[in-house]
Amino acid sequence: VTGNTTLSLLYANTIFCQTDLTVAGSLHVGIDATGTDIERIRHGNATLVAGTVTVDDSYISANSRIQVTRFTDGGTVGDSYSITRSAGVGFTITSKTANATVTGDTSIVTYLIIEP
Repeated sequence: VTGNTTLSLLYANTIFCQTDLTVAGSLHVGIDATGTDIERIRHGNATLVAGTVTVDDSYISANSRIQVTRFTDGGTVGDSYSITRSAGVGFTITSKTANATVTGDTSIVTYLIIEP
């Protein structure tokens, strides 16, 4: 989809695509499209080694919104994650408990990155 295109739903709450949907420009999600524009969305999995993992992603910026969730427990799991961004390079996920790195955490985490 290029340019300004509006998808209207008259009788359903679902858009079904049988092929990939590529949007060049901004994607507005919602009834009135007044939320923040989304330029890019990415996701993936990563495995912690000694409680940390670095993910290479040249699109990372200071404005990247990164959400991390534990997918599979491994070793001694922490109770939260710290994310350190390096613009144009990627980001590092670190397992934490009481603000200390949990070096025994070998969990698989899943991440969602939203670029506004």
